[in-house]
Formats: sequence, C-alpha cells, structure tokens
Amino acid sequence: LDFSDPGDTNGDEILDGTGPFGGSLYLEDQINQAISGGGEVSEKDLVGHGTHVAGSAAGNGRATGNGISSDTYVGVAPEADLIIVKAARDKGSRNFYDFDYINAIKFIDSMSTVLREPYVINLSLGGSNGPHDGRDLAEQAIDELVGRNKRGKAIVISAGNDGEKAIHSTGTFTNYNNSYEIRFSIPNYNPNSDNMDDYVFFEGWYSASDIYKIKIITPTNKIFGPVTTGNEYGTDTNEGAIYITNAKNGTSPLNGDRQFLVQVYDFTKQNTPASGEWKIIIEGTSGRYDLWLSTSTMDAYLTSQTDNSMIVGTPGTAFNAITVGSYVTKVRWIDYDNNSLYIPNLELEYASAFSSPGPTRDGRIKPEISAPGEMIAASLSADAFPGSSYSMFETGSNQFPNGYVARDGKHGISKGTSFSAPHVTGTVALLFSYNPNLDAIDVRNAIINSAKKDGFTGSTPNDKWGYGKLDAYNAIKYVINNPPEITLNLAIFQNPALTQYIDFYLISKHPLEQLPTATIKVGNQSPENINMSQLDSYIYKGEFVLTQEGLATLTVNATIQGQSAQIIYKYFNVNLLKMNSENNIH
Repeated sequence: LDFSDPGDTNGDEILDGTGPFGGSLYLEDQINQAISGGGEVSEKDLVGHGTHVAGSAAGNGRATGNGISSDTYVGVAPEADLIIVKAARDKGSRNFYDFDYINAIKFIDSMSTVLREPYVINLSLGGSNGPHDGRDLAEQAIDELVGRNKRGKAIVISAGNDGEKAIHSTGTFTNYNNSYEIRFSIPNYNPNSDNMDDYVFFEGWYSASDIYKIKIITPTNKIFGPVTTGNEYGTDTNEGAIYITNAKNGTSPLNGDRQFLVQVYDFTKQNTPASGEWKIIIEGTSGRYDLWLSTSTMDAYLTSQTDNSMIVGTPGTAFNAITVGSYVTKVRWIDYDNNSLYIPNLELEYASAFSSPGPTRDGRIKPEISAPGEMIAASLSADAFPGSSYSMFETGSNQFPNGYVARDGKHGISKGTSFSAPHVTGTVALLFSYNPNLDAIDVRNAIINSAKKDGFTGSTPNDKWGYGKLDAYNAIKYVINNPPEITLNLAIFQNPALTQYIDFYLISKHPLEQLPTATIKVGNQSPENINMSQLDSYIYKGEFVLTQEGLATLTVNATIQGQSAQIIYKYFNVNLLKMNSENNIH
C-alpha cells in the first residue's frame, strides 16, 4: 500500500488514491508480475530506508553478485509473509504524519483478520514531540490495537537516534531553587526562502498541581514574558517571531498534566530567528518540568541545564509496544568497489552512541531491548543506489562513493535504531510462528527475560540497554519453557473414518460475555463462518465439513467477562480420505 501514489494532489491534506486510506494498493500477483517484467508497480523506494528495514526483518538473501554467497545477508524471519505500507506522502520523504502511520497499522490489522494470520508491525520512525509518557494520541492508538489478550498482534518501535544530541532539560523546584535558566544556541545558517520555514520548537510538561512562569531572552538580551500558567503570548521581532503558550487551555486531555510550548520562527521572511545564544527561564516553587527541543530547521541545540535521559522518542513510549535500542556488531566491511573500510574508534558490542536512552517521563524502562543497529548490511533498493536523488547510502566521499554498498551490490550498509528494530520484529515473527496465540506482552516478556547480559550492558535493566541484548534463540526457548496462562483453550477432533468432518471445542476458565464466533479458511478459499453452541457454563462447540485439502486456519473470537476480546488460532493440514474403484479407503 503506497500513500505517496498519487499522494495529496490538491493540497487538502487528504490522500487521493483509490486504495485503502487514499493510497494505491498492489497485490501479490501484481508485484510478482512486475518483478518478472509482465506488469508495472509505480512505487519506488528512492531513499532505501524501508527496503533495508524489511530486509533485516525478513529478507531471504537470494539477491547477490560479485561471487558473494546468496545466503550471506538473510533476515531474521525469511519465510514470513510481508505487508509493506509506504506511509510517507511525498517523493523521497523521510517524514510521516501520525495519522498516516496509524492508518497503516489499521490496514495491516485488517489484513491480518482477512488472512487469519498473526502479525508484528515494525515502526522505524519517531520524534521528540509529545509527553513521553505513553499518552500521546498515536501511542494510545497503538495500545488500543496490541496488548494483553490481543493475541497474535505486536508492534516494535525504534527508540530513536538522539542519544548524542542535547535536546532534553529537566529541573525540580523547591523553596530554595525556584528558577531554571535553559540556554540554547542557534548556529549561523542560511534562511529558507519562505515564511514559517525557519524555526525551533520546544515542548514541555509539568504536573497539574504546579504553577509556572516562562519567559524567553533573545541574543540581544530582550526579555519577553513571563507567561504564567493559563496564558499565552506572541509577538514578531527583528530577531524572529516568539510564541509562548503555558497550559492556555488547562490540563491536557491526554494525561491530565500541563503542556507548554516555546517557539521561535520566521513569521515574515524579513525577521528570521537570530543566530546566537537564547535563554528560556522557567520559574516555580514545586514539582518538576521536562522540556524537549522537539524540532529545529537550523540544528539548534541546548547548551545548559541539559539531561541525557528521557530521550527515547514518540511513539516509542507506548505502553504495549516493544521499543528497541542499538549496539555495534560491525566495524569493518568490504564495499562494492572492493575497498576494505572501517569506522575509527567504533568498538564491537558497545551500545551505539546515537541510541536514544530512556526512561519514559513516567519512569518506565524504555527501550526494553537492544539489537544490532550500527553498520547493518541489508537489502538495497535498486532505486536508492548512491548517486540517486534521495539515497540514504551517500557517503559524501569522492574516494569511496559506494562505501555504504556491500560487495555484492545488492545490500546496503547503514546505522540507526531504525535497523535494530527489525531484528526484534523478525524475532517476534518467529515467536508467533511457534505460538500464534501469544500476545504483545507475552512476546515482550520472552524477549526481555531471555536478553543477554554481559560486561558491555552492565547491570540491567538500565536506560541505555533496557534489559540487555536480543537473543532470538533463547527467546524461543523461553516461550517453549514458559507457556502463557491459558484462559481459553481450543481443541479440534477429527473422525478417524471421515477425516473431512471435524468438531471443535472452546473451553474457558471463566464465563464469556456472549457466544464465541468462529471462521475457518482452507487453502485459498474464502473464510466461512461457523456457528457455535454452548454445552455447559464453560464449554462451547462448533462443527464443520471440509471439502478441500490444504492448510486450514480455524479462528475463534471470544470475550471473557470483564476482559478484552481474544482471538485464538489453530492451524492444521487437511488431507481428505478417498475411495478407490473397489470402494476401499486408502
């Protein structure tokens, strides 16, 4: 599903495609025909980011060249089925609207229902906006879709790449410490050509029980404010337009806390934000503030009262997601031009410096796990080779122009938590292949309880590593040895003489809200509904006559009183007995 085709053609912020959510949908047959030269798919991965991520999670490694073995760069779950959503709207864009990637998640969720397959979604994206406490609207949408008793569903999110950036400030007020000065620098820059396109935005949060005053001081020491809780202020100056809102509309409906914003921008082309040192002053008598530099077009950064924690991005602080940091597993490689390259001072097994640390603003461990994410070799989009307009594999080096292309010419090398997350996503796919009735909390528990701890991770859990390094093998062993509590059990029985006839039973430990519903899908047939009946207080029965051979998926939906709905899957092969000419069964 491609949201960039055709994208928003008339500027009304609504996507104009004919497919789901305004995108263009390409099905498996169309894609395969295009690959074989018999059709056309207009989507192109010009950046290479999505292709690389998918390759780490589920690439089969078959594409190769220059004598490199075809199994050199295999993803974690190479036999997984893939649903790819290009959620960026614009050609070559690396940015996403929250509602677009949430629509992408909903699309995959709906396809899972149709296909009767469990799913794990990889979100290699994020930002520094939001309350960082799991209550951002996008995070609430994620937690609505996956969580306890929502079986066969999980979402994995990258922690972010801001670990080396000065973007967070925090301070606790007392009667003796009632003012904090937060300095930030706007470096020299070339202004953009339009209005409202040069800016630095800050977002802060504090408790509803506290009252704060906020003011800003320009590089020429002009003071604007203070703005007291419940108020806002804005003006245009020759050093840029200034806007401060301090919980103008009361407490936030997201979490009941107070939000404040401080913005410096070019309201007109003539008054661009001034380069130099700026100051934000926050005054109070109790409580704690947290402030993030959420976005900047001119690479602004904090220079005082900085704090290198709570930097994990949004939506990575979602309660029910698995959030992933990065560590180093490669420091040397041979590039496409047969150059032997290495990264000076980069050491194997250490946490990546860029990997954003936690915890969340409400004190939870994020990221939960770290995985390989620095100098990762994975699938290279044919449309993102170095030299193309939007490629992320540009080295900027005339000497090594293809330095980020692996020797085989089919795989690219990159770094970021974007590329550690799919290692976890692939692992979750393997866990679901063993037991599709696991939920997001089950698979997260398996991953964190099997995590590797060593001298590099130190004592865990901690803000940088989470619970340690991903260990896919031991995660599988953990699931085998620690099956989740079964509150609903589904059993299938086949008549040994008439294998086309089955009956099945749902046994619950607790009363259900209503009769369960069931469907069965065999091979490529459309799913068929099956009525179920109640035998006693906790046992329900369904029956079905099979008419086709193949892999069957039986899906039962049930809701225990006072809990969320659960979906239980059973997979089995159908081999129908046949009569020969002498009426003997064989």
